Amino acid sequence: MNALRLPLAALCIAFLRLVPTSALAQTQELPSDTYEVGGAQIVVPAPWKGMVEMGIEKRHFMDQFVPPSNRLIAGYVSIDELPAIRAGDVKAPARIAIVATSRQFESLSISEADFKQIIESAGKNFDTTVSGYAKDNEEQFNRRIEALHLDSPQVSFAEPISLGCLFSTPDSAAFGTILHASKVGSSAKPSGPSTLTKAVSVIYVRVKKHILFMYIYADYKDKDTAIWLRTAGESWATAVLNANKE
Repeated sequence: MNALRLPLAALCIAFLRLVPTSALAQTQELPSDTYEVGGAQIVVPAPWKGMVEMGIEKRHFMDQFVPPSNRLIAGYVSIDELPAIRAGDVKAPARIAIVATSRQFESLSISEADFKQIIESAGKNFDTTVSGYAKDNEEQFNRRIEALHLDSPQVSFAEPISLGCLFSTPDSAAFGTILHASKVGSSAKPSGPSTLTKAVSVIYVRVKKHILFMYIYADYKDKDTAIWLRTAGESWATAVLNANKE
């Protein structure tokens, strides 16, 4: 059973390989990167104002939030938080955004009809997919912490809460979930149990006949967080589509 289900890679629906071809100009209000997808240039604007792409020296920080079956392409954080992020950190900032691609396939052409079928299938399987993700990635996450030789607590994921389909258009769709993790202090400095709850959006965007996976992670506070997740995701998907009109 494929352990990396949150982006629904097990459905074999992300079929592209992206390679960054231009550096981020961080002085722009809404910075963007350009990537090559099967010979096509795809522009990915920043998800919202104040967010910047981390750059090659820090981008691998996002690896821990992307299933290994996917290839990390870009990671966005608040410009104010970027200087403090270090490679060994394991705690995500309050809000992050990620662009990734499947490692399984490259450069397949996806029609509008194909995309519709993909999203229908994703919707039917999303709850099972997310549940499996939490179970499988609990062990993977703890292995990563151990591999970094960090004196960090063990992490346990509770059963996720599905938010269902957040929005859907002919060329974009998003599904949401709430992930709840608990931890117990490290052996060196034990601490009481604590919890972390994240609202996560998995966004599919069909761009120039290819599919991008885009993720948004946000600290969950109340139902307004879920509303923001939907609004931010739909705005980002629209910005990507508008930036790549042919």
